[in-house]
Amino acid sequence: MADIKRASMQLVGTRISKLTIKNDFISLPDNCKHTLDLDYKIGKIQSIDESITKELGENFKDALITNGIMTLTVQNSHDENSMDIEIEADACFIYFGSDKEDFEQLARKNGAATLYSVLRGQLMSITSQCVDGKSIVLPMLNFSEISGLANKKI
Repeated sequence: MADIKRASMQLVGTRISKLTIKNDFISLPDNCKHTLDLDYKIGKIQSIDESITKELGENFKDALITNGIMTLTVQNSHDENSMDIEIEADACFIYFGSDKEDFEQLARKNGAATLYSVLRGQLMSITSQCVDGKSIVLPMLNFSEISGLANKKI
């Protein structure tokens, strides 16, 4: 059996902080025009303070923490009808180590990929309940090839 090594950055949790839907469709046509805007930012990287260490345990004493915020805007249009969705999610990331530059790189690339995957699944679930018999499935993205995610149109 392979020895699996845990990554130095871990996802602590996520939340949906904003969800807006405008939908004119009963059934989503196959030939809709789709656009996707993506914005991702990370917060300030900081050491975990004593109050959090007491709550989580001594293993977190020398860890770093930050948050990531991703906003997806998805527009689907056909003729004069449209379905417009904006969904924003926050994630909390923890890093077991003291290298802030390494953590920032991981939070930018792996954090974006992680949060996009969460939102991708949420969007599929939400849109399956908005129209008859279909859901919107976002494409998988290669975040190692995307630089500067702020206000990226895909």
